[in-house]
Amino acid sequence: MFFSSFVQIHIIGGVRLSLRLKQHSIMRFFVSVFSLLLLSSLISCKNTPESSTPTAAETPVNMEEKKQNPDRPEVELPKGMSIISAEEFQKYLNLRTNVPLIDLRTPREFEIAHINRAVNIPYNPATFDEDIKKLQGSNEVAVYCLYGGVSIEAAKHFERMGVHQVIALEKGVAGWAEARKMMVAGEMDGKKK
Repeated sequence: MFFSSFVQIHIIGGVRLSLRLKQHSIMRFFVSVFSLLLLSSLISCKNTPESSTPTAAETPVNMEEKKQNPDRPEVELPKGMSIISAEEFQKYLNLRTNVPLIDLRTPREFEIAHINRAVNIPYNPATFDEDIKKLQGSNEVAVYCLYGGVSIEAAKHFERMGVHQVIALEKGVAGWAEARKMMVAGEMDGKKK
């Protein structure tokens, strides 16, 4: 009943696991356990959500993306809203220094890093109209969020307040970082009052 056996299990990528067992039943037990672990890890990898990737509802769709992925839903922009690339956004901010720049992210995210001269007004649909009243009279604002979707929602509030032009950063801070643009840390002058 006791005999020596040698087992080699080939795994994807050429890694080889060798087991030398004295008893045949122990060998089967370990092979079964290993197979179950491998199977469960493969299943869990397929069901893991990709939280770092924004959903279709969180990011605006440009024409090139629409051509590449026709099944992705089109996002309707509020009247007077423009979404521009990080490069164009930086040029716009340099030319229009009097236009309010609003960071729509949480105070903690703002404290970690934000675009220079930004004011932090976190987007909360319930209180946002009240929070932006101090900007009433501005015909134009520049906004950004984490991925771009919140900027679209905030633009609807600005439209109701009579702001005629909302310039949003395409892909939000993620797009800004992707373009390797400068950010500053700390509260600075832009802390929400």
